[in-house]
Amino acid sequence: MSEKELKLKVLDYLKSIPNSFTMKLSDYCHSGYPDILFIWKKTPYFFELKDEKKGKIEPLQLWTLEQLHNAGAETYIIYNLKQIRKVLDKIQDERIIKE
Repeated sequence: MSEKELKLKVLDYLKSIPNSFTMKLSDYCHSGYPDILFIWKKTPYFFELKDEKKGKIEPLQLWTLEQLHNAGAETYIIYNLKQIRKVLDKIQDERIIKE
């Protein structure tokens, strides 16, 4: 699946989650930004999406994700839709345990 196709599927999936906020961040004018901001259960998540076969994380992208993580956000590099579902299932499980 291309990065563009993955982005559309992930955006649709995230926008279907109740009581959440999803925004596409990346575009050709702002290199280094993660692709998607997702806020759920009071926590910001940043997702960098990559093509499974040829996707490569650039140094600026990695640096940005590290800065966001150091500031308290959750950051992930995602290669397929199944991976994003696992991340959200893990988040849901952790929240249930804490609550």
